[in-house]
Amino acid sequence: MTPDVLMSVHNLRWTRSDRIILDVPAFSIRPNEVIALIGANGAGKSSLLKMLALLEKPDSGEIYFKHAPVTGRPLAIRRRMAMVFQEPLLLSGSVFKNVAQGLVFRGLPRSEIAHRVHAALNDFGIAHLARRNQKHLSGGEAQRVSLARAMVIEPEILFLDEPFAALDLPTRQALAEDIGRVIRQREISAVFVTHNAEELSLFTDRICIMEKGMLIQEGSPEEIFNRPASRVAARLVGVENSLSGIIHGPADRQGYQKVQVGPHQWVVPGPALRPGTPVDLYVRPEAVLPATDSHSTNTFTGKIAKTISLSSQYKLVIECGFPVTILVSKGTHALTDVKPGREFRFHVPAERVHVVEK
Repeated sequence: MTPDVLMSVHNLRWTRSDRIILDVPAFSIRPNEVIALIGANGAGKSSLLKMLALLEKPDSGEIYFKHAPVTGRPLAIRRRMAMVFQEPLLLSGSVFKNVAQGLVFRGLPRSEIAHRVHAALNDFGIAHLARRNQKHLSGGEAQRVSLARAMVIEPEILFLDEPFAALDLPTRQALAEDIGRVIRQREISAVFVTHNAEELSLFTDRICIMEKGMLIQEGSPEEIFNRPASRVAARLVGVENSLSGIIHGPADRQGYQKVQVGPHQWVVPGPALRPGTPVDLYVRPEAVLPATDSHSTNTFTGKIAKTISLSSQYKLVIECGFPVTILVSKGTHALTDVKPGREFRFHVPAERVHVVEK
């Protein structure tokens, strides 16, 4: 075990009614690291989070905190952690009382409690709500109280189980910014369970993708968003173009190869694969560009099959023997340009294509 690991699990396994809930050979959290766990419903994200927070016990395997097994002393370790759930779980009474709860249990002096509570309320922009009864809070305000209550005990690790799920988009975005700022300022580790890793990408160090209780890919946000290892991973991080093809011919001197996808040939970067090898191509929709006369390779013409209006863009599905999703700016394309049935010519830079051998 490396010295810079704050918490880790080894050969963790948990089953219920003969169904595997978790099967995680290895997973670790480093000091000051922010991790996002993503996956479909039932993938095991919340189960792993509860194991890490010592709220559930595995059938087998070991959990370590600072290189020491937690077996037999979970309460002492749990006091060094905090957890925030999707729904705020607040006590009756004022905001101040709720945030102070953990410090009161720890027997801190009243002056220290007051100082730390006010600092936590300021961190999340709710100092003006200190005297308000929790019954009169909005959903976003209540979640900010939950976060302040978690942070006031100065945990070494913060666990968050979809803290934005019940909130509207502007509230989610504002709260994500505040959480990222506070976590970085206080230099703590955090593990998020989320369905939308893009909300956390500005301050997330690592994204871990789960499927059927297993970790199937992990890496930096840039790596996960642009180089998914499977169709499951691609779908979860918004890579809407997943195309099946066959390697056609050997790689050239620059390491590029041709791939037959439906009726068209694509030029893609390495790794060099033998002709006839089946592959998947993954391309983010924002990597697909309207074509100009200067574009040559990976330039195709198709018909618009579907147009979806977003806030500042149109999302187009182009059918050209295979469907391709593209985003175009409303500032440069009128609605008449992108009506279903119209021809559309597009280009995909070879460097933006990620190739995975099947």
